[in-house]
Amino acid sequence: MQRLRAKPLTQGLISIQKLKAEVFHVWCWIHRSNMAHVQPENFEPEVRHLFGDLRLKHTWEKAYSHFFVGWLIACIFDGDTYFKVLDPSKWSDWKYELRFLTLEALAAHPEFKSLTSNSYSYLVSTNQEELARGLLELAREAIERQQQYSTDSTVVMPRTESQSDQGA
Repeated sequence: MQRLRAKPLTQGLISIQKLKAEVFHVWCWIHRSNMAHVQPENFEPEVRHLFGDLRLKHTWEKAYSHFFVGWLIACIFDGDTYFKVLDPSKWSDWKYELRFLTLEALAAHPEFKSLTSNSYSYLVSTNQEELARGLLELAREAIERQQQYSTDSTVVMPRTESQSDQGA
């Protein structure tokens, strides 16, 4: 049986080497924001453990979305910045193509619901609801897209230790 591979979302927009460098950059942000010492030798093993085959561009796309969301949740505390960062219309072309992966990674994060709710409440209280338009439009687009294709959405969830142990 032949295994199907996901087609890269950023085909022709960024090379796998540049994407890998972007993933490394965001991975470093997370470690530095947690006051951790960045150990570059742990980067590729962590990406491989969480997302699989490092030769595939789609692996690096999933890793970028995952680490970007991890950085966002860990570092952004005010509502207006939260929604500004999550406005896909402000993203570069290759990042824009990862918008659905990023939204799925965000929705899978355990702090997503409370952080988004609190951030939106802040915007409403300061009459800045317009700042949330980008993320709300992305969510609407994702729902329409899912209904159009009538498929289940695949949530980007990293493998946990227990899942890795079960597969062995």
